[in-house]
Amino acid sequence: MSAETSLIAMLAVVVFAEAALADPGTTWENKLPVSNRFQTIFDGDAVFDKETGRVWEQSPDTALRTWTNAFRRCYTLDVGNRKGWRLPTIEELASLFGDEIGGP
Repeated sequence: MSAETSLIAMLAVVVFAEAALADPGTTWENKLPVSNRFQTIFDGDAVFDKETGRVWEQSPDTALRTWTNAFRRCYTLDVGNRKGWRLPTIEELASLFGDEIGGP
């Protein structure tokens, strides 16, 4: 691993940790049916989750990446002329799968 990659990885951990600590997390106070939960925004480029208050990319890139490369892609991503995206936590991803969706 090069010094540049190590520095980027360390910076990513610090930035991600700050964002995770600043985020109060998903709340379940506004349990909504799936049919009313999501609203497209930014000309259809993103989706607003009315239950959690999070904004998700409408059609995310599904390419396989290392964590560092995925972090770098999010950092430079422009969706709906908005920057400042980040990788979701496991809990944030899990919030997309409610009771209406069966498990494996």
